[in-house]
Amino acid sequence: AMSSPASLPQEIYLSVEQGELPKVVKWLRKGGAVDALCPTTTRGGLPITTTLLHAAALNEHLAIVKELLKRGASVDLPSSLGWTALMGAAGYGNLPIAYLLTNPHCQANPNQLDLGPHNANRAFPRSMARENTVLHCLVLHDQKEMYRTLVDEYGANPWAPNIHGDTPLLLACRRSLEMAQVIILES
Repeated sequence: AMSSPASLPQEIYLSVEQGELPKVVKWLRKGGAVDALCPTTTRGGLPITTTLLHAAALNEHLAIVKELLKRGASVDLPSSLGWTALMGAAGYGNLPIAYLLTNPHCQANPNQLDLGPHNANRAFPRSMARENTVLHCLVLHDQKEMYRTLVDEYGANPWAPNIHGDTPLLLACRRSLEMAQVIILES
């Protein structure tokens, strides 16, 4: 029988949001689970269950992200809405955290990766619930600079389709003419 995931106390989740690394480390040293789940709400008010890594990535706390990864936090663990920590960091344009989460020493679950036909060297996790790549997420958040960085410097595959068969370019054409131009001109 599978055990249910560990619960994350709200006070520790808030400590992560506020960047209080010593409180987080103390809780982890006392046996707190690095991938514990916490019910909370998104910035838009939607209910969500998420982890310490998601909170640290979204709130731009690089030191906490490093500590959680050092302790084995799951990079590819999605929130209840299907977003990974990388999608959150990339969606908000946080390059240092996105870089850290795509580092070769920080491997995601091989079953959740998209190597794509044009690049077999880099793997970027997909959201398990929404089945979008990080690049789709960047299109949806109009993060042109982050898109360019992940494609040009980290080899993200701009031709990988989501579950609906849409590439980031097709999604951009449907959502934002300017983003589509960036993708076309950069390809």
